[in-house]
Amino acid sequence: MRLTLGTANFLKNYSLIQKDNLNPLYKKKLILKAKILGIKFIDTSPSYGNAEKIIGKTGVKIFKIITKIPKLPKSKINNISDWILKNLKNSLKNLNQKKIYALLIHDKSDFMNNKKNYLEAFNIIKRKDLVEKIGVSLYEAKDLNKIVKYWKPDIVQIPYNIIDRRIQNKKFINVIKKNSIELHVRSIFLKGMLVNQKVYPEAFNEWEKKINYWFKWCKNKKIKPSTAAFLFVKENKLIKNIVVGFDKIDQMIEIKKFENSKIKKFPHIKIHDRLFLNPHKWKLKMNNIIIIQARLNSKRLPFKVLLKIGNKRIIDLIYDRIKSVKTINDIIFAIPNNDLNKNLFKYLKNKGFKVFLGSHKNVLDRYFKAAKKYNADTIIRITADCPFADPKLIQEMHKFFMNHEFDYVSNTIYRTYPDGLDVEIFSFKALYKCWKNAKSSYNREHVTSHIITSKNFNKHNYEFKENLSKARLTLDCPEDYLVIKEIFNKFKKNYNLNWYKASKYYLKNFDFMKNKHLVKS
Repeated sequence: MRLTLGTANFLKNYSLIQKDNLNPLYKKKLILKAKILGIKFIDTSPSYGNAEKIIGKTGVKIFKIITKIPKLPKSKINNISDWILKNLKNSLKNLNQKKIYALLIHDKSDFMNNKKNYLEAFNIIKRKDLVEKIGVSLYEAKDLNKIVKYWKPDIVQIPYNIIDRRIQNKKFINVIKKNSIELHVRSIFLKGMLVNQKVYPEAFNEWEKKINYWFKWCKNKKIKPSTAAFLFVKENKLIKNIVVGFDKIDQMIEIKKFENSKIKKFPHIKIHDRLFLNPHKWKLKMNNIIIIQARLNSKRLPFKVLLKIGNKRIIDLIYDRIKSVKTINDIIFAIPNNDLNKNLFKYLKNKGFKVFLGSHKNVLDRYFKAAKKYNADTIIRITADCPFADPKLIQEMHKFFMNHEFDYVSNTIYRTYPDGLDVEIFSFKALYKCWKNAKSSYNREHVTSHIITSKNFNKHNYEFKENLSKARLTLDCPEDYLVIKEIFNKFKKNYNLNWYKASKYYLKNFDFMKNKHLVKS
């Protein structure tokens, strides 16, 4: 096993621990310390900011350097061989090297789509003796099977850690052994998540138990998580190089100190979800907003959002309930820009709320333009006739959306939750697609009806363990208002009243009213 100094963390905010950019002087110190500690390999890329130049300026030619071919620009599609060669020569210049140990394809799809050109470039590079080995950087173990049908790489670099054990797949191991491929692994700390218990994102709470168990195990063993993570990887005898990005020199010293140590048994904490295992798919820095749709000119119950429950208006009640959702960045009210809603605009602005004025009838346009103005990546749609809107449910559904690749997640496609617990979550990309393609007046008035009926969106219906769809907790007509007031009065005007209790109370006492509510405004 050969320890390799990784430089991907030379980029700003690369890991979850490192919030600030490493300054150039400290980067040089890391490189020089690696030399002193006997580390002989450096992994880098033109994509890692100024990493190659810093390595070159440090003047340490003792290292065996591994760099990458950047992603192929569309403009170079007709001149691939020359482009690859030009990039390599530029890297050699930056690194102050005449020859490097290895050149890796950074994006395997570029190779698969342009195999002939890449193989031609590799032959030229080998003839010119510019690199010792040529390989590929992968994210999925299964991709190696596709590549070896056309080319045998000298090196494969791939993620591997205590949680991500996909390379233990027998087919992958057989391909590595059969083709005598040199195996390098990276992401052994999973961007710091396996090193610091406090850094994992809110959206990953689905795996909280497994992550916490890892840190508890390390504590019981009296070993630092970074050292334990390294020693786990080192146990795999198939691995030749372990790429580690060090944020601190002390961490490098610690790993080298225990380099030859062993741990008899590691915890079994595998996670299989690719959205968790691939940091490129993490949704960490997204702008997630709630847009509350509101108006005063409801036909069946005008001014309903300003009606009171106790001393609180409905619209304030909804806001106060949902403002505790931890996974959102902002709450926006989207209201019609007309004379009928001037008083609502004034009321919301006086409260200090953010308000977007848009089309009255084209509510889809109002939503789209509100989301665009506030640079939303993900939109959670709530309507102002849902006084029991529940922050825990919204957060639970939002985390589900964040951890899966759906365009649209809702609990309303077919109901198991009560009417009035409506939550719809969609990406800005899906909203834009809907806004662009929805043509009918019905689909323009009803924000997500086109998404629900179209086959061009990946949708998921979020279900409750019980079917409580007969419960009605929405505010649509005068009868609803009487019911909602009575429920809150029954529970002593508890404005944070749990929706489940309210639903059960409704079904026990007000189910006779269900046939009076056949049409929503």
